[in-house]
Amino acid sequence: MKIRNGFVSNSSSSSFVIGIKGSQCKPTVEMFEELFAVPPTSPLCKMSKAMAKYLVNNAKAQDEQDILDNYGYDDIGDAIAQGVKSATLIKKGFRIFTVRASRNESEDPIELFIGNDGLGKIVTDNFMFLKEY
Repeated sequence: MKIRNGFVSNSSSSSFVIGIKGSQCKPTVEMFEELFAVPPTSPLCKMSKAMAKYLVNNAKAQDEQDILDNYGYDDIGDAIAQGVKSATLIKKGFRIFTVRASRNESEDPIELFIGNDGLGKIVTDNFMFLKEY
């Protein structure tokens, strides 16, 4: 048995998984803006752009070995069986990126909003944004 040396679930931050399938290599601000679907005339437009920039600027690419190392598993099947969402998405052919956001230790209101599950979950055929823990 390995000891988990990566993320801790009782920390003051949340971890999110961005999964992208298809020709898009990494998340972009435009991709999030399209998913958020906030009209340019909306008073929320500036906030949605700031959220998109935060997510893109803080997204870290993860491969299968990173997932195994972060969660302390020897086999991706074990990680999937234990409910590790990023492992499941990798097996389904998604490119994986992780984003961490503080729940209470940041002066950035956008980070706090995201860290406290302000975005919820976004799921399309080729894109996933999910809370890992």
